[in-house]
Amino acid sequence: MFSSSAIVASAASGIPEAITHEREGLLVPPGDDEALASAMRRLLEHPDERHRLASAALERARREFTIG
Repeated sequence: MFSSSAIVASAASGIPEAITHEREGLLVPPGDDEALASAMRRLLEHPDERHRLASAALERARREFTIG
């Protein structure tokens, strides 16, 4: 069984191609410390949302990002 964590990342480079904001994780503008802290606080304060995002990210990774 896999363990998964919710994703908070900068919306930079190819990250938005792998993570859709609000679907598989939370994306924040690059270099925006306040937005990063706010996104992290949001997931800490809302475990149901944290679990939903983590589950969706794991499902997408299994479906779209395989070695084969």
